[in-house]
Amino acid sequence: MRRALFILLICLGVAALCLWAIGYIYIHALACGFADTGQGACRIRMPWELVESDRPMMVYTPLSVTLAIFGAAFLVRPRAKGTDTR
Repeated sequence: MRRALFILLICLGVAALCLWAIGYIYIHALACGFADTGQGACRIRMPWELVESDRPMMVYTPLSVTLAIFGAAFLVRPRAKGTDTR
């Protein structure tokens, strides 16, 4: 049972990480649609280049959720065989 929960949490963590990356790119593409047309090419900002008001929503919250999922997977990881659990 622990192994199945561990695998489920790892898959959920990877899915959350992929969803964050896709959502990050998608939100920046939407922002480029509203940009001034005289700017030329609209590029995606790196997370450390974001304004302070955007960083918590776009970086810190998804990162904390992903780390919480991976932390839960670490806590329920299967024990090695032959390990005494006393």
